[in-house]
Formats: sequence, structure tokens, C-alpha cells
Amino acid sequence: MVELHSLLRLTPAIPVAQPPERSGGGLPRARPLLRPHVPDGRWEDDRDRAAHRHRVAFRGRKVVYLAPTRALVDQVSQELSERLVPIAESVVRGRFLEDFGEDAAGRVFVQTPEQCLAYLSFDVDARQDVGLVVVDEAHQLSGEPPAPDGGATLPGRRSVDAMWTLLSLLQRSPDADVVLISAMVRNGKAVADWLAAATARPATVLELPWKPTRQVRGVVVYEASDIRGLDGTLATRKRARGTGKPRKAEKAGIGAQPIGLFCHTQVWATNSGFAKFPVLPGSAPLGVSDYWRVTANRNEVGGHLLGAMAQAQMRPIVFSQQIGWTANIADAGAGVLESAGTPEVELTEEEEALFAAAAVELGDARHVEGICGGRIGVHHGLLLWPERAAVEGAFRRSNGLLGLVATPTVAQGINLPAEAVVIAGDDRWTGEMDEGGMQPLAVHELLNAAGRAGRAGHYAHGIVIDLPGKVLTVEERDGSYGVTGLDHIMSLFGLPDQCLDVVDPITQVIDRIQAAGVEADVSEYVVRRAAGIPDDQLVRILGATFGNAAAADREDRAAVQALLLRGLGAALDAEQDDADQLDLDGWRDFAGQVGVSPFVAARMAAVVPPAETIAAWAFDDLLDFAIGEVTRHLFGLVNPISSGLSRIIPRARVRRGATYVFTESVDEWEQRWRAVIPNLVRAWISGEDVARIGQRLHTHRGADGRVNAVCLGRRFALHAATSIAHGASVVVRVVETVRADALSGLLKRQLPLVSGCIREGFDEPDKLLLFWYLRRSGGRYPRVAVHSEFVGIEGALAGWADGTDVDERRNHIRQAWGDA
Repeated sequence: MVELHSLLRLTPAIPVAQPPERSGGGLPRARPLLRPHVPDGRWEDDRDRAAHRHRVAFRGRKVVYLAPTRALVDQVSQELSERLVPIAESVVRGRFLEDFGEDAAGRVFVQTPEQCLAYLSFDVDARQDVGLVVVDEAHQLSGEPPAPDGGATLPGRRSVDAMWTLLSLLQRSPDADVVLISAMVRNGKAVADWLAAATARPATVLELPWKPTRQVRGVVVYEASDIRGLDGTLATRKRARGTGKPRKAEKAGIGAQPIGLFCHTQVWATNSGFAKFPVLPGSAPLGVSDYWRVTANRNEVGGHLLGAMAQAQMRPIVFSQQIGWTANIADAGAGVLESAGTPEVELTEEEEALFAAAAVELGDARHVEGICGGRIGVHHGLLLWPERAAVEGAFRRSNGLLGLVATPTVAQGINLPAEAVVIAGDDRWTGEMDEGGMQPLAVHELLNAAGRAGRAGHYAHGIVIDLPGKVLTVEERDGSYGVTGLDHIMSLFGLPDQCLDVVDPITQVIDRIQAAGVEADVSEYVVRRAAGIPDDQLVRILGATFGNAAAADREDRAAVQALLLRGLGAALDAEQDDADQLDLDGWRDFAGQVGVSPFVAARMAAVVPPAETIAAWAFDDLLDFAIGEVTRHLFGLVNPISSGLSRIIPRARVRRGATYVFTESVDEWEQRWRAVIPNLVRAWISGEDVARIGQRLHTHRGADGRVNAVCLGRRFALHAATSIAHGASVVVRVVETVRADALSGLLKRQLPLVSGCIREGFDEPDKLLLFWYLRRSGGRYPRVAVHSEFVGIEGALAGWADGTDVDERRNHIRQAWGDA
């Protein structure tokens, strides 16, 4: 590993060349001249910029910080609490503010856009005293770029929610300052002009070409002669085999030495100098397709690169596009280190405690994920909070994990030190409901991942290696390099980090609606979202969108769009059979605020029990009613795609040719889920561990051994439970609206805790309050542990006294815990 190790150590002065004359259309070779490398990397240390951004919090007004992922929400919350000590107790994590009534007396609110929008929907007066709105990874505001053929595309809900959240905040606090932060945006001037028009105040774009870290980027290729030799070997084996696919024995022994092709400039250009040399000391195993062709075997090769980099005392992160592949890559890398005699990493007491807490939540230590072979960490979206915290802590410390394999969630702003990044596959599987296939990564996604290499404050240099999904070859001829797939490589590395033009997702959806009607889920979502907003406010929001704000006739355009959305909302309502039997007008505004159909709200209101029944209700009665109504209106309250239900128990389908065909209707699919939800949610809130939850789902799914039951449980715990809880909060608000006078004083005070109990997994409000208190311990008390801990203090707690509010009860629980 002399070559790879030396490359990184020589990053400040790597071989470059004056661009020579090219011959044969290839890439020019680099002569061994030494010249300082062009500085590159992130423009400032993430922790310093976090503190710098939020000093405004001391001005007395509130701050809303929008981060794209829950993992980044947790990290930013923690860092703000550590750095802004005078207001540390005022930093509120997003999970405390997702649903109706979960008000928190804080000043800095760190949330995902979805969390913030849900909270805004339930409180029309919320966020009217905001002094600063920060949007981290601000490219999350963007819709989809045009299709490769120039055709129109449709954004997902996440970008619509992000943009709608920002616009809603600005409507409620029009004087709030706005900071958008992204290293990926190319049209920053246009974005600044939009903000200036939308806020009627000056807006400035800060674009710094100089960055404090140096980075070199390369791609894995193979010598063309080696691949020709392997093709010949496979052709011989195929002739001997006759017809049929290659068997295991016929795939054996197919390998070649990976070559790194590097450009002397960060932004690749075909007239720049290039250099190539092996990145592994020997051959790496390649794959064989069913059609007898050599394949990239990205995971195995990525694992070997990971092990070699870690062995060379670099700090690598390997990015994989599939959660299921992370452990495979990590195992391969750990195997390389074990073979070299590298000892396992010793965990700290805190890390051991976090993994032990995860074992309690999962039901068994064998279900815990996070470390492979005692040397390499894994990080992905299905890790529980204790697992994620332990892995991040173990990788951050200098004597900790030797490498990390992660999905792109880590690329979304999480500040982990890495000297090198390997992108194991520059494409990903996109499995939509009716079709799927390998699609190239968006350039900004790949470059965002590449930006993890060389982090200011950790390393002054970094190396990025792209491991393509296909085998690419290099061949030296006439003083230059001939490379297959050169157009593909240049489409990735031939652009600067600032490669994404922000486009307006709301305008994209409205344009699609105008052209094709409400034929997509996101289209109906926007129509429903608009339905509950007063006409004048809706026109103001639409007039402030990125697509309208700079237009001279923006008010007219917005009015036309608002009228279109209103008309389509009415048309959707008219399709329902029981329209004449429900009080739709009375629930239309409410339904629009929470993003559901007014029919769902009106139908729930029609079955709320009479006042005398409600007057006798305890918390558990309200909980039962909420679970029952969520079950009855499941897909009306819980989107099966964004909630993850479609990944847990998918709609039945079969493959026919290149596409899938559904074998059951949406109603039949929903009915299958309705049979699961009541007992499943009750098991969840009673403290059943994640593995058993997953086994319940596995049984109902009718899955075979290829489907991991614990993985199903993880998806429910991390994604589905949150969406079901949000649906329950809608039910609770309907009950409160219809029977406010009949509710007992105690139940009124406990109303805000219903959705939290379902989301976090508790059947009593006191358990939820204990969980909120123990959450400050950093993940050592997950849900199952809290159920057990509550038994120890239950006897010391008196009942809820008349007039006791949630904050007072929280203090009682804190005192009982301290005395236990």
C-alpha cells in the first residue's frame, strides 16, 4: 500500500503538468513536476460555523434551524447545547415538537422541515416571533432537475415540505432573518434575488472559491489488457459450459488490479494532467454477470480499498447506496485488517453502555449493528439512536474505529472526520412502487459525499475515489490515456461542488397539475395542503415561491394558481359518495392545515362519542379511540410511501418483463395493514422489543427467510411509528374540537401526550415524561429500558392532582427518579 499511502501524504504537492498536446483524443499524462495543489474542501469548520450562525439566538427572539435528517437534527442540537451554554436548556430537538400540543419553552428549535411543518399545521399562531431561520444543506429546498432528455420532472414530498415550511415561517415572521447554507448550489445569485423579492429586503450571496482543505479526486479503472484477458477466459469457460448462466466455479478466479486515475485539478478537465497507478498492491476479485461479462463487484473491491486505507492509517469513509451492503463492505474491510494483524478497537465505557442500551431495545445483543470485526463502523438510516451515537463517537476519536461504511445520510452535513472517501458505486437502485432499476447518482449527491474527505479542523487534505458501478478501462497510447466511460466520469468530476441549480418544487408540481391534473401523490398532497389556507395567505405564499417571486405579474400568477388548487380540491371532494352527509365546510380549513382530506376529518368527527361518554374517559380510552380511528382511515392519515409502510408490508405485485404489475388494489393493501395496526401499536406502546415487533410484521407480510424480521421492526420503530403518531394527533385534535366542553380537566392536560406516547412507544403519559427526562442521558435509556425503569419509581408517584400540568408532572417524575 505504498502507492496509496504516499499519494495522500503528497497531496500538497502531487504530480501535475503543464497541459501537453494531446494525441489520439486521450487524456494527457502528467509529468513529475511539483506544484502546490489548488486548495479545496469545506469553507470553514462545521462546529465553528454552527456557533457563528446562532449568536443571533441571544437577541431574545426564537431561532428555527431546519436540517434534512433526524441524525443531523440530533448532532446540531447537541453541538448547540455544548457551544451556546447560556441557552443550552432552550435548544429543543425536533422530536419534541412534531405533533399537536407538544409545545416547548425553548428559543432554538432544531427540526427537519417535516417536523416543523407538522407543528405549524397544528398551531396557527406558532412561530410568529422568529428572529432567524437557518436552512442547513439548503439544496433540500430544490425540486428535481430536468430529465436527461430535457423533459419535465416531478419532485418528492420532502422538497415540497422544505420549501413550504420556509415560506410559511416567513409568512408568520416576515421580519425574520434567513440564512441558507449549502456547498452545492450553483445559482446562488438567483436564490438571493428570490429571497430579496420574497422578503422585500436585501439578500446577499456569499461564494468563497478558496477553501481550507486540499482534495484530490480519482476513479477506479482497470488496465484494458487485463480486462481483455478476463473476457477471453470467460469466453473459453462459456464454450466449455455450453448454454446457461455461469456457475460458481466458472466465476472463480476473475480478478484484476484496481488502478487509480487521478487528475491534478479537483475539477477534472480533459486538457489537465493525469496520473495513474495501482491503488491496491494486488488483484481484487471482480464479478461475473449472467451474460458472462466482467462486473465491477463494487462491494468487495470497496471493502478491500477500505481495509487498505485503514491499514495505511488513513481515516476512510466508504459510501454505499444500499443499507444492506454496508455490513458486507465493512466485513471485507475488517477482514483485510484482521489478516494484517491489526488489533480490534477498544470501546469506551460510554460506547459500551450505548450498545448495551441498543441490545435492550432490540431484544438481544446479536441484533445490534454498528461495528464489524471490531475495527470498522457502519452508519445508516436504520440504526437506533444509541447505535448511531456509539458509532459516531467511536469514529470521531483518534484511537477509535479505523474506518466507516455509510449510506448517504452521513453526507447530509454530519461532521465526521475522514481523510479519504470511497464512493462504492455511482449509481443506486430506485425501486418505485411499479418499476425500478439502477439510476446514476445525481452529481450534487456524489460531490456532497465527496466533500466528507478532508474536513477543516480535522485534516488539511483528502482523497476521493469513485468506484463506478461498471468496469472502466484505461490504456496508454501515444503519450495519453484512453479511458472507457470518460463522458460518465467527466459528468461527475468535471463540475465544481457548486453544481446544483435550485428549482422551485412547488412550481414544478403546479405545472404538472396544470398539464395532467391530480394524477400523482405529490400533486394531491399540494392540493390538500393548499385547501386549508385562507385565500389571501395562500396567494401570498404562492407569490413568494421561487418560481413566482421575481415575476412582474407574480400576484396575478399566484391568484391563478390558488384558484386552480381550490378548484381541484373541490373536485376531489365531489368524487366522494357521502359528500352530502358530512359537514365538509366545517372541516375544510382544519383538513388543509394538517394536510388530510376534509372527508377524513368529517368522518372522524361524525363518530366521536357523545359528551357523556367523553366525560368519563381516561387517557387509555382516548388512546384506544385514536388508534382505532387511525386504523379506520389509515391511508387517509398515513402516507404509505413516506411512512415506510410500503417497505414493511408492500403492495402485492409480480414482475412481468422489465416492470412490476400489482396483483392487489390499494384498498386490499390497506385492508391488510388495517388487520395489523391495532395489535401492533399496542405491542409497541407496551414495551415489546424491536425484534418481536419485527417478527409480528414478518408473519403478517408472509415473508420468506430473505426478509430480515429485525429490519422490519427497525423500520417501524424509526419511520412508521412516527407517521402513525402524527395521524393519532389529528384524531386527538378532532376530538378536542368536537367535545372540548366534555373533556375532563385532567384529560385536557394530557391530550398533547397521546401522539408522543404512540411515537415513542409508551402506554402511559408518565412513562413518556420519564423518557423525555432520561433522553438527556444521550441514548442510554431507550424505550424498553424506560418501561423497566418506570416500575422502580411508579410507587413513589402520586396520581395526577387537580390542576397539575405537564411541566409540574415532569418535575414530579424528575424528583421521583432522583430519589429512586
